[in-house]
Amino acid sequence: EDSFGLQNNQFGHGSGEGSSDEGEGSDTEGGANTGDWNLRKEAARALDFLARHFKEDTFISAQEKIAAYLKNNDWVIRESGIFCLGVLSKGSHDSITQHFHHLFPFLMESLNQNEHPLIRSSAFWTLSKYHQFSPSK
Repeated sequence: EDSFGLQNNQFGHGSGEGSSDEGEGSDTEGGANTGDWNLRKEAARALDFLARHFKEDTFISAQEKIAAYLKNNDWVIRESGIFCLGVLSKGSHDSITQHFHHLFPFLMESLNQNEHPLIRSSAFWTLSKYHQFSPSK
């Protein structure tokens, strides 16, 4: 177990609709890719900006909150934690990959065994942000 508190199958499953792609054009209320402003997109942009500007410090500051989101029983909150990991990928990549040996199985299970399309979509998108990571490293 690491600071995320994730270990063998210690997370629940949920359901939802929609898709996400870096918070741009996604809409959590049905997955419409309208390009219109919404709170989710603006929050993703702000988090991305912070991560690019403050680098690893952004993840370190958000780590406890993200960990709590990943363990939450509410699928919407859990998905937002998964989404945050993807958004932080460019600025806080090194800090997050230190935990990826625990996060990778969680994301794979979210991708493969979750009935909620938005969680699956966010897990896939987040995994794609860390495509150079190998669980064996």
